[in-house]
Amino acid sequence: MSSASWLASAPTPCGLSVVRNANAPCLPAGSCSQRFAYEWDEVGRLARARRWDGATLGAAQDALPAGAAIAELRCAYDGSGQRVVKTAIDAQANQLHTVYVFGSLELRRARFDGEDYERTSLTESPYLFAHGVRLARLYWAANDVPTLSSGNLHVLLELPDRLGSSAFVVDRATGGARGDLPGENWTTRC
Repeated sequence: MSSASWLASAPTPCGLSVVRNANAPCLPAGSCSQRFAYEWDEVGRLARARRWDGATLGAAQDALPAGAAIAELRCAYDGSGQRVVKTAIDAQANQLHTVYVFGSLELRRARFDGEDYERTSLTESPYLFAHGVRLARLYWAANDVPTLSSGNLHVLLELPDRLGSSAFVVDRATGGARGDLPGENWTTRC
């Protein structure tokens, strides 16, 4: 996306407001208008991010839209500054949580019932470490791509890019690989 797609950004009392140019190309087709608002806590950590979609969202320096955001993200941190919970909220107020339990265990897309987070084979995301380096993620596949080995535990070797994000993933059992390139699908080993 080019910088011409963004109409304006302006600081607000609680963070930053950004408005996307409604006349810029929007995928999959046509044009769209979006408004983003970011808020940071007192020590500069992202605390809240929101997005509104629509035609009349105002300018970046205007008050934020009154309606519920289409998407909202909230983050909570522990005393050492590490993110411990990330909560995603949709327009209907449905919440899904990512809980960073340990460096070797995360709960992803887990619901919270008021007392505890959902813990199932689909929400638990354990990681394998060697010499203090995260090497792989364990994944329980209900439906497998690219193989027909559904219901199996997979070891996904995550190869990082220069920023530490998982840029390339290899399924240890099948040799299937996926890169972070647009339109790239799982490929299998010959």
